Amino acid sequence: MAIGDHVGDCVKIDTAAAASILGVAKVHAHTLGHHRVQGDVDILSCDYEGEGADFFSPTLTYVVETPTISNPAAQISAEYSGMVAAEHPGLQSFATKIGDESVGWVGSNRSNKFKAQITFRTASNIVEVSVDNMPSSADATTAAQRAAAALQ
Repeated sequence: MAIGDHVGDCVKIDTAAAASILGVAKVHAHTLGHHRVQGDVDILSCDYEGEGADFFSPTLTYVVETPTISNPAAQISAEYSGMVAAEHPGLQSFATKIGDESVGWVGSNRSNKFKAQITFRTASNIVEVSVDNMPSSADATTAAQRAAAALQ
């Protein structure tokens, strides 16, 4: 079953898993759920933020795009190509081995913490994973890779 094939919402990474990935004791969910775009793509959005006194708590967001047409391969390929070709100013790319194809980016954010993003595709989905407000680039990269691996 593809990630977006059910209405179970954010079950691949729940709040406990998100806390573990981010290296925090507890997280709370912000926006969760499915919606359709142009009638032929199901979008699942999941967003978690670490709880604590720090205004810039670590965050984890993932978006899963699942085309609902009968043969989605061409649509997935074209959409993925456009997503990874987009500019990522101030970020360095890093190698990932997630899904059928993937790419990652990491860099500092405005609060002098670090963020990382991985975009990958499978035969039935395109997934974007982002972590932000991590203490180091290594922590951001590791968290993004752990989240992406849980979603493939």
